Amino acid sequence: MNFTQHKPQRGVKLQPLDVIDGFMARPGFYNRDGATASSNGVSFTIHSFGATECVLLLFHPHESEPYARLKFPESYHIGNTYSMLVFGLNIEEFEYAFQLDGPYDREKGLLFNKDNILLDPYARAVTGQRNWGERPEGGENFIYRARVVENNYDWGNMKQLEYPLEDLVIYEMHVRGFTKDDSSGVSAKGTYEGLREKIPYLKDLGVNAVELMPIFEFDEMESARIVDGEQLYNYWGYNTVCFFAPNTGYSSVVEHNHEGDELKQMIYELKLNGIEVILDVVFNHTAEGNENGPCFSFKGIDNNIYYNFMYKALQKNIHAPIIAGIMPVTKSSQIKQIISLSGNMVPPRFKAIVDRFADYPAAMRQAGIAYATEQIIDLVANGVNHIHIYTMNKPDVAGAILNNLSEIIN
Repeated sequence: MNFTQHKPQRGVKLQPLDVIDGFMARPGFYNRDGATASSNGVSFTIHSFGATECVLLLFHPHESEPYARLKFPESYHIGNTYSMLVFGLNIEEFEYAFQLDGPYDREKGLLFNKDNILLDPYARAVTGQRNWGERPEGGENFIYRARVVENNYDWGNMKQLEYPLEDLVIYEMHVRGFTKDDSSGVSAKGTYEGLREKIPYLKDLGVNAVELMPIFEFDEMESARIVDGEQLYNYWGYNTVCFFAPNTGYSSVVEHNHEGDELKQMIYELKLNGIEVILDVVFNHTAEGNENGPCFSFKGIDNNIYYNFMYKALQKNIHAPIIAGIMPVTKSSQIKQIISLSGNMVPPRFKAIVDRFADYPAAMRQAGIAYATEQIIDLVANGVNHIHIYTMNKPDVAGAILNNLSEIIN
């Protein structure tokens, strides 16, 4: 039997197999979520258990209508995963989103609509909200889109600090609030760079760890209003738009296709100065809100997978975006066990939560993640491998989480 046709010569790049809407394509990298740039194109991967059809949309920057609509062929759909490698794309010249079709049945939590334009949950950069305190580009017609990021920041041979938990002196802060006032004395107020400029101050205080309130993309203009003559924003950042994209409003410079570099440089220099970095992450709500909120990402991709429906609300069809735990997922070909952190029904496969634990400590070199649900108060991952969890009178829960996360991350 001749297998040579399935074994390209070493060093030979993948070749296109199909032409879709004028673009050469082939099945993509199924184990790489989101958009991944390669030497000859970009792989787009998205998961949906309920969708019957998936379309990739390509946009020119600042244009409202897509210039290409690439429907994923059935042969590019394996299980719950759609993946396509599109050849000849320059990551600086386009933005992207998805459309998913499928059943619509609110009573069953199914909200598929083939006309909805949906943000990639694994996007490394979200467009349209560059400047803090400004309405998103496009006004009322604004639609979230993603940008492909070139992830080539060089961390060198930087070693993880891995301080024992009992030795940590933690300064919790809001990135913008920490340096926004003139009294901070920094040149880049309210940004990652401004925080970096304050490293000598933090060292003088004796701090050896900073815990940053949410630094992921969120919409501070949600519920923005004027009260007693003062402009108020949704300031704290717990209405997350995308858990994998740094908030561009905290960057002092435009970082198109390099979003996150200023954040990484800040973390790099904090660690060089002996200061660990912990990220505050909350999965119990997003910017899509409750059942009456907008549908721009998770809801349209797999509403009853990404969100939880509380037992008491099931018969009333009340949408309750409460992530009650870590769900079984496939990672490294191993099925992970269910962990229930509360009495609520656990969504069956919230892979994104597990990937968040594994991805950000490695990608951003931070010490860990502070994670809050009903019982969990704090989670610190020292150097990715060591997990510490605080709970409120729930040692059995802490032990279960510890064992599962250690298995996943290792």
